[in-house]
Amino acid sequence: QKFAWFFNYPNILILLFFIDLNQLVTLELEGNNLSEANVNPLAFKPLKSLAYLRLGKNKFRIIPQGLPASIEVLISF
Repeated sequence: QKFAWFFNYPNILILLFFIDLNQLVTLELEGNNLSEANVNPLAFKPLKSLAYLRLGKNKFRIIPQGLPASIEVLISF
């Protein structure tokens, strides 16, 4: 499964609770004003099948903590 949400609001992570997180392979959250201040370190923990994570054009200063080991591609610039 794929979920893409570009240039919207940081509360987008709340929407992830409405999809089957165990099956999510691709997550694109580009340009959502996300940062360490508004993303819980455990937010990505349920995404056990996640292989591709796109976090570009956000406000992270460091790579988010707690990312699943299944990630093969991380885009954060």
